[in-house]
Amino acid sequence: MSLRDRIYRLMAMRDHSVHELRTKLSRKPDFDESEFETAILELNKKGLLPDEQILAERVASYLRRRGKGENWIRMQLYKKRLPVKGALDRDAEIETARRILNKIKSTYPDKESWARKLINRGFTPMTVATVLGRPNEDVL
Repeated sequence: MSLRDRIYRLMAMRDHSVHELRTKLSRKPDFDESEFETAILELNKKGLLPDEQILAERVASYLRRRGKGENWIRMQLYKKRLPVKGALDRDAEIETARRILNKIKSTYPDKESWARKLINRGFTPMTVATVLGRPNEDVL
């Protein structure tokens, strides 16, 4: 299977950043960087590569729906080498944190446990303090 065919197959499954494609395909023993660059230029000319800003927003939206916070989303965007600016939304993070908090309140007994769970999901300390009703206090 040619490199171009592998790229098309990966893109058919879901949108990938150029960095993700390079990372996945460079593991193959027959990977050729110049062939990869040619295929990427061809895909770009045909309009088949997603805009990186739009892709970053999709990734952030997906992770938000999965209950992840701003820090987690930022880390994933960095891993995929996608732009962070414009993909993060403070209001959406607070809404997501409140949704997760409502789910975990019945399982965990105290605010410290709630705060720890939210921090572990990648929410910022400021967001955690806000949803716990202590916007001017240190969370943990």
